[in-house]
Amino acid sequence: MELPLHFSVLGPVRARCHLTELEIGPRQQRQTLAALLLGSGSFVSVDELIYAVWGDRPSRSAVNSLRIYVHRLRAAFAPFAPSLIRSLGGGYELAGAHHLDLRDLEAGLEAAAAARAAEEHAEAVTHTRSALDLWRGRPLAGLAGVWAQGQRQRIENLRLTAIGDLAAGLLRLGRPESVIALVGTTISEHPFDERVRELLMLAFHQAGRTAEALRVYRETRILFINELGIELGPGLQRLHRQMLDPDAFSPSLIPAFRTT
Repeated sequence: MELPLHFSVLGPVRARCHLTELEIGPRQQRQTLAALLLGSGSFVSVDELIYAVWGDRPSRSAVNSLRIYVHRLRAAFAPFAPSLIRSLGGGYELAGAHHLDLRDLEAGLEAAAAARAAEEHAEAVTHTRSALDLWRGRPLAGLAGVWAQGQRQRIENLRLTAIGDLAAGLLRLGRPESVIALVGTTISEHPFDERVRELLMLAFHQAGRTAEALRVYRETRILFINELGIELGPGLQRLHRQMLDPDAFSPSLIPAFRTT
């Protein structure tokens, strides 16, 4: 009987069965596992795995090393899920029962999107909070290389989108102070994301602190001009104009927050 394994990539790559933490080896072996996990449910070729672990300049022994890593991973999982990693022609796939925290995050955000579409904003906020609670730090922490960085950026963009959706939902529920706390931390991580600053301005305005919202705009404009040599985008400029004219302000300004 196989037992379901639980894998984590929203932080360091980890594996456990119930409360038992499994030893998954050194970095390149963990990177092999991560590539299999992020291709979960589909075939991952040897060439794809080699690129994930060694990039464009694999060693001559890369194929043999990869076989060793897969063998060791199978041995680590054998007491719980002996058929987890299945060999196919020219590659591998994860075939046994397992859970991945990233898939749980994505499922939670899908449930939140469905709730938003039904205008159930409180339910959407609950789903989004639960999804974000799965976060355990820098995705794929400890892994290196172009592949890992690309996957890490994709996952971080998903988190940023979720934070924006949560902030927008809280604004719709009339909870601006919660947004100020949430977005204030996010700005320090993403100082040049205009959408995050737009949400912070909206939260200050909704909390009756419009002067602080206008200060955010001025500071953001100075930052962009000094550091990037560009003016702010049309979204922030339009929001600024409407805050200067309260009669023109509309709740519909709360944005749909999506990464590009």
